[in-house]
Amino acid sequence: MAWKLLKLVPAPVHTFKHDIQSFLWVFLFLVHFYIGPGSEGAIRQDDMRKYWCRWIGSLNDTKKMRASREKLMKNRDDRYSVFVDATFSKYFEGLKPLAHDLRQAIVDSASPQGRH
Repeated sequence: MAWKLLKLVPAPVHTFKHDIQSFLWVFLFLVHFYIGPGSEGAIRQDDMRKYWCRWIGSLNDTKKMRASREKLMKNRDDRYSVFVDATFSKYFEGLKPLAHDLRQAIVDSASPQGRH
């Protein structure tokens, strides 16, 4: 019965924005935890909850995490810049503009002015 009901619900339309969002979150995770080549222990040993949960919400509550991520991405304030500045490893400082450009592509594609 449940499988039949799932077939009745239309699948959400997958757009390039979903791919950019996924790439951005993986990218942000990597530039936070990977220290860079030649470093002793290439992975930062910080507690993920210390650096990420205050920005993206609880890792145990996916609804809260989704709401926090959307708020971080879509708000036009400086929260995202503070997040990037606080979480990037020094080795990846030069990639901060890319993080901002990816976010801008997501925000612009979500607004009516950014859709083409």
